[in-house]
Amino acid sequence: MSTGRRLLVGGIVVLAAAVYVATHFVRLEDFPIYYLFDEAVQVCHARDYVEAGFRGPGGERFPTFFPVAWDASICVSVYLQVVGVLVHGKSSIWVSRFISALVGCLLPLAVAWAAKGSLRLRWWWLGILVAAAFPTWFLHSRTALVVPFMVAFYAVMVAGYLAALTSSPRWLYVGALGGGLAFYSYASGQVVVPVTAGLLVIVNSRFHLRHWRHSLGAGLLSALLLLPALLFRMNNPALLREQLSLTESPLLKLPTWPAKLEAVAASYGRLLSPAYWFFEQDTPPRHGMPGYAALSLWLLPFFVLGLCWTLWRVREAPFRSLLVVVLGAPVAGALTAPEIWRVVPFVVPAALVITVGFEAAARALSRVVPSPVTAGAAAAVLSGYSIFMLDDALRNGPTWTADYGLYGTQWGARQLYLGAIPRFLAAHPDAVLSVSPDWANGGDIFPRFFGSSERVQIGGIRDYLGPVHARTWSPIPGNLVFVDLASELQDVRSSGRFTPIQVLDVLYQPDGLPGFVFYRVAWVPDILEKLEKEEIQRRVPVPGTVRIGDLENVPVLTSQYDNGSPQEAFDGDSMSLFRGMEANPFVVEISLAGRRRLRGLGVLCGPDEYRVRVTVVGTGPDAGRRETTEAALVRDGDRTIGQFTFAPLLVETLRVEILESSVSPGDPTHVHLYELTPEWAGP
Repeated sequence: MSTGRRLLVGGIVVLAAAVYVATHFVRLEDFPIYYLFDEAVQVCHARDYVEAGFRGPGGERFPTFFPVAWDASICVSVYLQVVGVLVHGKSSIWVSRFISALVGCLLPLAVAWAAKGSLRLRWWWLGILVAAAFPTWFLHSRTALVVPFMVAFYAVMVAGYLAALTSSPRWLYVGALGGGLAFYSYASGQVVVPVTAGLLVIVNSRFHLRHWRHSLGAGLLSALLLLPALLFRMNNPALLREQLSLTESPLLKLPTWPAKLEAVAASYGRLLSPAYWFFEQDTPPRHGMPGYAALSLWLLPFFVLGLCWTLWRVREAPFRSLLVVVLGAPVAGALTAPEIWRVVPFVVPAALVITVGFEAAARALSRVVPSPVTAGAAAAVLSGYSIFMLDDALRNGPTWTADYGLYGTQWGARQLYLGAIPRFLAAHPDAVLSVSPDWANGGDIFPRFFGSSERVQIGGIRDYLGPVHARTWSPIPGNLVFVDLASELQDVRSSGRFTPIQVLDVLYQPDGLPGFVFYRVAWVPDILEKLEKEEIQRRVPVPGTVRIGDLENVPVLTSQYDNGSPQEAFDGDSMSLFRGMEANPFVVEISLAGRRRLRGLGVLCGPDEYRVRVTVVGTGPDAGRRETTEAALVRDGDRTIGQFTFAPLLVETLRVEILESSVSPGDPTHVHLYELTPEWAGP
């Protein structure tokens, strides 16, 4: 290559990189418009780690994973956020997102490396612009979520492996390191990385046999990297089931293996369909951009062309391996609910395939239009599209949806905790704020993240709207100011418990409507009488029906509840919760009317001290029989279990009473019931 051509290519690469950097770093705090719990929690873990003398929650020097609500699958992102904490000294939205976006730059670099060095594409630098033009990557790479970390390191794994096939087997070590970092970045990486690696080894078995020393070395490095995760899983055996349950995995939700495999195959087929990637999907507002598909419809022809070109050259190891990555990247979404944030790794092979498609198009048109002209036009279009997308997101993104609450964009963390709350506290030096966390997942983390004043409490009006007992009632402090979503105020007004709302301040949403309201209320004068009437009403049992195995429409009568439904207790999922509102004992009674003979019942509850009484009333030939057994549940990890047996009888009714022993009978408490498992003695 001549000096002039090198300078030209170098200049083009710099321009492509500039487009990527501009579109993925400009105004990181402004788009996406939210800042989520999942972003903040990593920084909080990083700050705690530093403040604890570089020790984790359990005192360990290098925790394998850090806990996140119900999960424990983040690792690498926390350690990288430590850098931001050390440099900046405190939590920052911009710093946390900058670190994520910086790591995300590994994606276009890896795509360009693979396109140039392994796929031997003349217009390899188009890969940088292709990666920049993916809406789903544009959105997620600008957040501090774990997704961009996992995808970036997965891209390094793929590029390193392709380089090993075409350059030197020593690159296998880089691929193994990238895979290890992706594995520890996000739970989906713990599926995608081993599946992709396994498929690559199988389809390139001759290469690995020929270079067995480096293959063995890379394998040992991978095993060494995965050892901490293996030990962690052995010490936390229930975690996998919890993850599968809360991600709505068909492997757990469906009863038979044929049904499980059918559901997985259907999800996998959907995730490999162009319709999923190139046509707009109904995704949660936090993970999608209205009007944009995940990979953009106009790129579909180049994806198809690139896929055809790749299939044509499938005998060549790099292209054969690229097809394997196409098949492996979305597999995590097939094993869980197929949500976009679990399958973003697909952008890695998609970027390479589309870059191949642009190369194939340039070659096909070379007889009509010089290839440099075609490549330049492609670069201009890709760059223009990326810049348009950035401009559209910054100008119109705040009003793409009118749902700013829990099931929408969860907007308001920065505006509330860095703006409205400090201003209000400065203007009202005696006020104590009770802020609702219900507008966001894990909303109680934001005072911690932003270092809010001690005069900021988490609560909102919900504690006064829920069950309140006359005997434990207390006045609402005069200096207590509630901060709730404007949409929640109707519940305050309709409850009949409070005096008229005194609005003190309003934080408006991007669409100009009231978002958060700062207000005061007091109890109505006859509140004690109202509370006593409500308490009587809450003792009324709730009728319903459940499905128990193959028994449909089984009548059930339960104490009132505030989480889940009676079906959760009979669905076979030990993670689905059916929680009592306040009854102690909490009662579940089912009417079988002679449909089954019963010989036992398994009970699975939360970690508190529970005593359970099971009463079975017979019918038919067992009419008049009444079996009652009672025992305390036994602690089993973070749950309590019990097994109740009796002589088989044809059941009229089965009544289960669960008493929390640490609370006086009749006193309100939340009984946590996970599963009731009948043992039938026959039809």
